[in-house]
Amino acid sequence: MAILACALVLLACPGAQERTGGGTPADVFAIYLLAEPVDPRITGYGQGDWSRLRLASSPLITGNDLVSYDWSTHAMKLRREAVARIRHPPVGGTPFVVVAEGQRIYLGLFITIFSSHSFAVPAIVTDAQISPTQPTDTLVIARAYPTSSFGRGPDPRSDERIKIALTKLGKAKASIVGAQVKPSVGEPQAHVFASPGGVDLKAYVFSPVADDGRVPRPAIVLFYGGGWAQGEPAWAFTRARHFAEQGMVAVAAEYRLSDQKSITPIEAMADARAVIRWMRAQASSLKIDPRRIAAYGWSAGAHLAASAAIFADTVAGEDSARPDALVLVSPAVSLVSDQWFQRLLGTRGNARDFSPDLHVRAGLPPTLILQGSTDTVTPLPGVRRFCEQLVAARNRCEMHVYEQYGHLFTPAGIPDDGQPQPDPGIAADALARADRFLKSLGFQSSGAR
Repeated sequence: MAILACALVLLACPGAQERTGGGTPADVFAIYLLAEPVDPRITGYGQGDWSRLRLASSPLITGNDLVSYDWSTHAMKLRREAVARIRHPPVGGTPFVVVAEGQRIYLGLFITIFSSHSFAVPAIVTDAQISPTQPTDTLVIARAYPTSSFGRGPDPRSDERIKIALTKLGKAKASIVGAQVKPSVGEPQAHVFASPGGVDLKAYVFSPVADDGRVPRPAIVLFYGGGWAQGEPAWAFTRARHFAEQGMVAVAAEYRLSDQKSITPIEAMADARAVIRWMRAQASSLKIDPRRIAAYGWSAGAHLAASAAIFADTVAGEDSARPDALVLVSPAVSLVSDQWFQRLLGTRGNARDFSPDLHVRAGLPPTLILQGSTDTVTPLPGVRRFCEQLVAARNRCEMHVYEQYGHLFTPAGIPDDGQPQPDPGIAADALARADRFLKSLGFQSSGAR
């Protein structure tokens, strides 16, 4: 969920309080940053009072900066200089407040596409590469993040006071940019793919909206990281949406989390295989090609993706659990010396029996690895050895190492063994490399970005 987010990182200065209505564009409509931290329960759960938080002394965006505001899609087209003032937010987001006619209307967050948090307040994803159909001068205010289902109560974006203010400025225009930012991916559809021990495990399916004739489509299943013991499918929603925008059917998969009692990483590995089998069994209804299912994972999730290929058991009468391609980010693939993994296993087994680097063989799927050179969680030597062993066994493995970046692309010098702090530029480059790799295998069309 959301972590403590402070707007001081972006142009915020203390001292501003409630404005009174006036005739200037800044008085009529504005977006302010805050001059003090926001309780994470407010942004994460929609619980708590934010109305008395201090605003910055001057607005970040005013009515003068607006070219137009599409009321139907909540897409703001801004002047270039206004876009340039919005800096990359941290993974926990940068809070802002929308003000109309001197009144605070709602609290929202500037966020990055690489955030693994979920938020109950409106959110603006600032990354220019969020959608191939969205112009870089247009920012869409989403109901919540990563999907609208995380919102609580009435939609504050539709407050009539905002519409009145925008109309007064001559900026409210129905669908002037709507065609440009029309969503190419719908809301995820939840399916129960297995119920081990009576616990329903869900697959959240993102499908492209546009019918471009690519049926059946290539698919990709995503496994979130979290040390096998924490996390939720929503952490993978933004990446899943990205791949769906490239024309793939993307599935954010749930798996059982280790509790140091009865549930271990062994169960999570079984769940990873189960969801791939389910995808193949449901290929017709999901409109996917069962011979083109890639697996994407980061950290512990990358272990599950790799394990589905390497430890793919054969079940009579069931579809194969082997993915057809792997994209592994900061992967946990060398576990012999991983004390945490062994602790989670308990007496159920030895880490070496579940360490992918010790079980490489011929016939494994093409693999892309994206890794930081200073990673302290999944160190480079073990990851590099895994890739070298794949190649030695006549498998395809491509690896890109980001120098002076740690786990999940956290810059060197910043602890990388806690909350990830990915560098936005490096994370964007890694995602682009993943797209190019999948395109080389025919999982994305040449027209996809």
